[in-house]
Amino acid sequence: MDRMEPPWMGFRARLEWIGVTNHLSDMLIDENDGDIVTSAESFEGVLDLLNSRRLVDNQLI
Repeated sequence: MDRMEPPWMGFRARLEWIGVTNHLSDMLIDENDGDIVTSAESFEGVLDLLNSRRLVDNQLI
């Protein structure tokens, strides 16, 4: 069954909806203004983290 995300969800909620952990969403969302972090270093860090660990029950191990 395909899950449809509610249209009112914010970016952080959407990340959680697709199974991204809070730690990863924190790396992608600027703490000061809530904007999406767009720097290459941030995305590279997230990719490195995802490549080095695996997601089990919505938690990185």
